[in-house]
Amino acid sequence: MFKAFIEPFRQPPPPIDPETLRSGGGRKPKARAKNWSGTLGRIWTYLARRKVKLSMVLLMVFASSALALLGPYMVGVAVDDFIAGKPTQAGLSF
Repeated sequence: MFKAFIEPFRQPPPPIDPETLRSGGGRKPKARAKNWSGTLGRIWTYLARRKVKLSMVLLMVFASSALALLGPYMVGVAVDDFIAGKPTQAGLSF
């Protein structure tokens, strides 16, 4: 019964050419920009139209990161104060 399910996956491996393995596996080299300043200038013209939105996104990313770090810090301070015996609002109970 399982033979019908397994049979389609039993294919012979593709033939391997030793020359292809020596030359890097037949991969093409990555294309790179030849004119970096022109490429960056073109990207800047696309982004310059959206300066306000881009700055808002960066501001939100920084705010989100700061708030994500603030929570564990505040919990650590609360636990340290409770362990040290400083009086807090009835410990850590809610």
